[in-house]
Amino acid sequence: MMYLFILKSEAEGGFYVGNNTDPWTKLSEINSNETVESYTGKHKPWVMKSVFKINEGRLSAKQIVTFIKRHQEFNLIEKMIDPGFIPSDKLVQLERVSTDQP
Repeated sequence: MMYLFILKSEAEGGFYVGNNTDPWTKLSEINSNETVESYTGKHKPWVMKSVFKINEGRLSAKQIVTFIKRHQEFNLIEKMIDPGFIPSDKLVQLERVSTDQP
């Protein structure tokens, strides 16, 4: 199962959008990685703000992440981390799950 996740940097307030089969382990890896050359390495520590299960649909996980990143809409990410956000249009196949590790 693939998930879309949104992280927020506690250091500078920016967001990171990614996809992974285990976003909770990915978050742990990002925060424990000592490499500072990457975007996530430069802006540690990160906290999980939202996790969505990506259901079967016409868009792949990568296409959804690309859609969100390409639009560079801070408002879209802010909306997505709101617990009341209901995915629609190109994001309709997203289903919110708990940010707590299962």
